[in-house]
Amino acid sequence: ADIEKLQELAQKTEQERMEKAARAKREEEEKARKHQEDRDRAQKVRIEKRQKEKLEAEQRRKEKLEAEQRRKEQLEAKASEEAKEKMEAEQRQKDKLAMEETAKKAQESERRDKEESGKRESEQSQRDAMAQRKSEEEKQRREADQKQKEEAAREKKAQKERESERKSKEEKERRDREQKQREEAARKEKAMRDELSQVKSKEEKARKDFEQGQREDTERRLKEERERREAEKKQADQAKKEERERDTKEAAERREREQKQREEAAKKELERKAKEGQLLEEVKRKALEEGRREEERKARQALKDLEAQNKKLKKELEEAQKLKEQPRHEQATDAENDQATATNKKDTIRDLIQRAREVGKQRGQAVGAQTPLQDTESSSKDEAHEHGPFSAEPAAASIEY
Repeated sequence: ADIEKLQELAQKTEQERMEKAARAKREEEEKARKHQEDRDRAQKVRIEKRQKEKLEAEQRRKEKLEAEQRRKEQLEAKASEEAKEKMEAEQRQKDKLAMEETAKKAQESERRDKEESGKRESEQSQRDAMAQRKSEEEKQRREADQKQKEEAAREKKAQKERESERKSKEEKERRDREQKQREEAARKEKAMRDELSQVKSKEEKARKDFEQGQREDTERRLKEERERREAEKKQADQAKKEERERDTKEAAERREREQKQREEAAKKELERKAKEGQLLEEVKRKALEEGRREEERKARQALKDLEAQNKKLKKELEEAQKLKEQPRHEQATDAENDQATATNKKDTIRDLIQRAREVGKQRGQAVGAQTPLQDTESSSKDEAHEHGPFSAEPAAASIEY
């Protein structure tokens, strides 16, 4: 029973470790996926924000240029209007002077008219040149804006291509890591199953050998007990025969006296046997109590060792979560260390099982040698119940068999 409990505890510990490793792996994958989604969302938000800021800046620059253009046009229109009014005033003044001076100023007026006409033509040519220059500048600005938009589109396309390539590369690396981890887990699980199969076969062989020894010992004791009873029966028959012969020869008083003596002797014998039975029960109880304490101490020590191993396994699980950040050669070294640690743990559990089996075997033989065959099945079960599951099960099994 102790061996089975240790085996169940070892299997449960290993199963919990594998479940925790799988759960940690799923949590790590979920965390990585969420982290990647958060990064993608943040990247998308940053790109949209930059595009929005760029569009807003472009809109503000365009509005500023348009406002500047309108202001220049207004100034030019105002200057043109002022020049026109000034020209009209001068023209009226000239007409007035021409009317007053008439002939004297005719040539002067004609010269001035020519100068004024040349001046107007020059101003018109200047305005035309300025309008042409502004048109050229607006065209160049539109071309520059178009180039910037095309450059931004090319940059965005290249960014998307780089991001897609990076994601595909990361996905491939993740799949390779998962495949490697699955293969490593399958290899460890297969090695563990082979080891457990070997341990079970050895335990089955040891159990069969132990049962064979128990059967032979029991048969030998039964044979001795039958021989002893037959000898006692023969002695009793011979004594009765002699008693009857003496009874026929002796007087009634002597028979009565002898009968009283026999009754007294039988009473003393019964009292003696009762005392011997109490002493035997006390010896058996002490032996069971001593075995129970020893078994409980060893079981507690085994449980402490298993708890220490569980703590160590938890620490190894925490270290296993960092595998994704380690290079591949470091992951291979960690896998070898994990295999060596698992092998050491299996050896430790196997040693504990072997020690418990040997102690149970020794206790079963010692208690079986001290316990007479007259002990009933009910007394063995009561003692096993009294002393708990770690103490009397091997001895009780030996007595019942």
